[in-house]
Amino acid sequence: MAKDIQALFNAQVKKIERRNYEGKIFYHPVQELKDWMADSNFSNTRGLLATVESATGQTFPLNPSHNLSKSLIVFAILLRLNCGHLLHIFRDKVNDNMIQTTFPKEQLKTALDASHLMVPDDILERFEEQRRAFHPLDFEDIINHEVLARECWMLPFCVKEEAGVGGTAEVARVLIQESLVPQEFRLKHTSSLEVIDKEFGKVCRMDFESWHI
Repeated sequence: MAKDIQALFNAQVKKIERRNYEGKIFYHPVQELKDWMADSNFSNTRGLLATVESATGQTFPLNPSHNLSKSLIVFAILLRLNCGHLLHIFRDKVNDNMIQTTFPKEQLKTALDASHLMVPDDILERFEEQRRAFHPLDFEDIINHEVLARECWMLPFCVKEEAGVGGTAEVARVLIQESLVPQEFRLKHTSSLEVIDKEFGKVCRMDFESWHI
């Protein structure tokens, strides 16, 4: 049963896996994974907790519906890193909303050092990478040229190429999968933005001054 629920979890993650133009993995739509974890009164999350307890001998005095509903992606990331046993430490410091914009690295380091648990030396760096993968840069931030302020975040473009020069800056043309573009944006702009790509299907094509991205 433990292997079954872990395999189901891995399949759900794989289902929302995508790659950007750099070949980096990111996940979308993350809500699908959260819905699966919360399904049937969090039975899938309970099953995943049980696999961690079985593997480590550690118990979690948690009520998933109360304590994990705001930290499902935090738990998912730790499972991906084979560090589910660190859940209670991370859950006390971060939640799903927080990791979209901030990461209390020093607080977590202090808590992990004091835990007396098996903690990989690079756990915080790996968690940092995964939180970016589960929260690629938001489309509105891209449109509003917020990329520079958050340049370390994942850019969800499937294609990025130079498209010439505009004014004093080079112009970069990007393709972003249609499902990542809010419907209200697509409705407001001309259909010429939407093209069919042989590899990625329906995409939106946009040009940016390259210093923005």
